Amino acid sequence: MKISAYIVLTVLTILSAVGSLTAQHSVLRYRERSIDRAQIPRVFSHGNGSPLYLAIGRVGVYTLTQPSFTPVEVAEMQNSDGYEFSYYCDCSDGDFLLHQRGFLGNRLTRLDSNGVAHKIAFQGSDIFSVTTIGNNVVNADIQDNNGSYLRMLTVDCGRTWFEAGGTHVLAMRGAALLQSEEPRRFTMARSGLGNEVYPSAIKSGTRLSSIALLGKDSIVWITRRSRATMPDTIWYASIRDSSKKRFDTVINVSGVSDPIASIADVELVATNDGVAFLFHRDGRYARYESGTWIVVDSLPPKTSRGFFNVSTSSQANNVVRYISIPESGQKLVTVFLDSVGKRNYLETLTPSAINLRALFTVSNEQTCTVWNGTPTPVCLYNDSGELQLLNSAVRDMEALPLTPILFGFTNKQRVPVVVPYNDCAVTVQESGIGLLESLPMRGENWYGTSMFGPRIQSTRGLRIPFIGANEVISPGDKVRQFTRDGSFVQVLQDIPATAVFRMPDTTLLIADGSVMTVLHAGGFVDSVDLTNILCSTSATAGYVNSITMAADGSLLAFTNGLRLLDLETLGTKPWRCGGIVRSLDTGRTFVQSTTPIETPYFLGSIRTPSGVLVASVTTVVRDSTLQVSDDQHPPLESKNHTFNDRSIIRSTDNGATWTQVYHSPSKSSFKLIGGDGTITKDGTLLLMTTDGVLQSTNDGLDWDFRDITGLEAGSQNVISMFQDTVGS
Repeated sequence: MKISAYIVLTVLTILSAVGSLTAQHSVLRYRERSIDRAQIPRVFSHGNGSPLYLAIGRVGVYTLTQPSFTPVEVAEMQNSDGYEFSYYCDCSDGDFLLHQRGFLGNRLTRLDSNGVAHKIAFQGSDIFSVTTIGNNVVNADIQDNNGSYLRMLTVDCGRTWFEAGGTHVLAMRGAALLQSEEPRRFTMARSGLGNEVYPSAIKSGTRLSSIALLGKDSIVWITRRSRATMPDTIWYASIRDSSKKRFDTVINVSGVSDPIASIADVELVATNDGVAFLFHRDGRYARYESGTWIVVDSLPPKTSRGFFNVSTSSQANNVVRYISIPESGQKLVTVFLDSVGKRNYLETLTPSAINLRALFTVSNEQTCTVWNGTPTPVCLYNDSGELQLLNSAVRDMEALPLTPILFGFTNKQRVPVVVPYNDCAVTVQESGIGLLESLPMRGENWYGTSMFGPRIQSTRGLRIPFIGANEVISPGDKVRQFTRDGSFVQVLQDIPATAVFRMPDTTLLIADGSVMTVLHAGGFVDSVDLTNILCSTSATAGYVNSITMAADGSLLAFTNGLRLLDLETLGTKPWRCGGIVRSLDTGRTFVQSTTPIETPYFLGSIRTPSGVLVASVTTVVRDSTLQVSDDQHPPLESKNHTFNDRSIIRSTDNGATWTQVYHSPSKSSFKLIGGDGTITKDGTLLLMTTDGVLQSTNDGLDWDFRDITGLEAGSQNVISMFQDTVGS
């Protein structure tokens, strides 16, 4: 007899005993990345065309060897798993400043043409925050040992820094526009003009709109009218001499018969070295030469998706890229504008551009696109229409950190498939106890610079899936369907869920907290809030932990309750209602079952071959006393939640009534723990408790602790189990 128990810890608790475990070979079956705009993998190429860099939040920074795109980790960029977000600033010499931030703080690194990383640090101070503005310009707030803050600015890509005077730095490519208040004043620093800040001709009260560099030492900007009787205005000024300025209320463009009277239809953009372009909403664009705007050509006009998308290329100082997505959503029109002329081409987007998440320039020949969907591919297009999926190039470079395993099941070949907290699925190729490694989707929430996440909430707990003959349905932030070999099929419902269950007639039950939604085979939907059934007062119900079916076909939903420590009596009182509810009509209506525990918190259940139901129960108590975690941030739940006891309850009437057959006190800290129980080949029942595994050899009447062979006593806690093959 063999028990498949997988040893796991939370990401916040790494025990030294783990080093004695051997690695366990596994194969990735499914991976999904949940990406917001700030977490999108960054792809950028050095100005001399080599190397091609790839930065993936929480994973690492790599150079990609073309054409195979083989990833090689950049030296001195270790521990990137502690940095969730990546931003970059391109330098005039082709280098990059890469800013990473996460729960390890801020890291600023210069990447050169040889793939070498140069760390940027401030002696005696820590980097508190960083803002990358564009071409050479970065703003960094630093904190010294005395706790004082100082705002530092660079306009030469981190080679030299000077104090920014505590002013707000506005985004402006190739220069830093600084704004101070009371009264409002603008100053400017420009790469190539030295480490100096010059008073700007932009004055207090102006409604600053589009702004761009103009040559080496001038700027051009647009101010919107403050009253209906006033026109919009375009201004031209010297950076170093604010008295040298002029303005126009119309724009005359050489090569166009009519002047532009509506400046609101215009946007300005400049190349890194000050070649200025003027884009009109109708698609025309002009270049500023020798004091005159000269029309260059027309481009695809604006679409319903926005004004247009203009981005400066990081590859050459004199290149601007114009991007437009036509109404069909199938083609991407790109145009490169430089001192020589233009070249444009159409890129076919698959899937449709309607699902496009982000798009940015990699080089003069390449575009990087990131798509919505599951999984989210990172695509690299070139102007010959070739496509490379970068996710496939880096899929195996990340090791799964020590995180809780949610659940497991076996495929048709009786090979275990394991799904950890990170929401990947892997097949385990070897038996025995080991450390599971694979590339996960990061399902947990990591916080910003000064936070030490993730902080796991007891309102969700470990998720228990539905495992059918040909499918596995997993609750979570979405309801996902897998095959029995762990391959992702589809998202069944784009809503959160704490428990799911599929009826033989394909009816699907989805629990989100205390609300049960029933999707019937005929297409109609029932929704029941279990609060009204479980709570006799105005209290709020807890969350449905799992759903199962009794021998008579009735449905049972185990709802986890919580108790609150009464600071006056030092006793406890219900805080979230819990209990078992039962449905005899496929989830249309529910009634409460009779249980011997007032506010149960369920850890798992089993239906035995004889039809008897048993469930592992504890009482979770929340202490409302103000507590602080070791990192001085909102406390982990292990700090203010406690498992108070261990109980087993048993039902012989299909879950209508329950009796307590085992109870013992427990005072252990709250942690993610649970999962349905298992039955061994000889009929022994196994259920999780707060700090061990209980067994019964007489159909759930009597229980005692069972040691798991292979685990070092006292060094690890089993937090979940699942049925492997029959009898193991």
